[in-house]
Amino acid sequence: MRGMLKSLKIWSFGLALRKFMFMAYYQNYLLGSMQRQNVETRKSAMEQKPEVTDYAAMMAILYSMVKQDCIMQEKIVTSLSLKSSSEELESYCLMWSLRPFVDDEIMCEAWKLLP
Repeated sequence: MRGMLKSLKIWSFGLALRKFMFMAYYQNYLLGSMQRQNVETRKSAMEQKPEVTDYAAMMAILYSMVKQDCIMQEKIVTSLSLKSSSEELESYCLMWSLRPFVDDEIMCEAWKLLP
């Protein structure tokens, strides 16, 4: 049982680390694109419609988040058994409800892209 909890902690740490790396990459991408524009261009870019590349990048990001979330849920479901302790079940419930791969800020940005 301790081995299972330890492997779950390592697994959840790996998930959190991947999410952090992904968010850092996405933020660097956004900052880099903003720094390439001057102040006047930024104002006009905010008023313009999103380009196809903006939609494609957001779709790729959303797909990655949902895929990682589904993989996590699948691993949780396959590890459940009648012999699972209450501590294990609590940690699984916590992981399930936290949805560590789905970032609310990115989801809000995605909704803003929709007409």
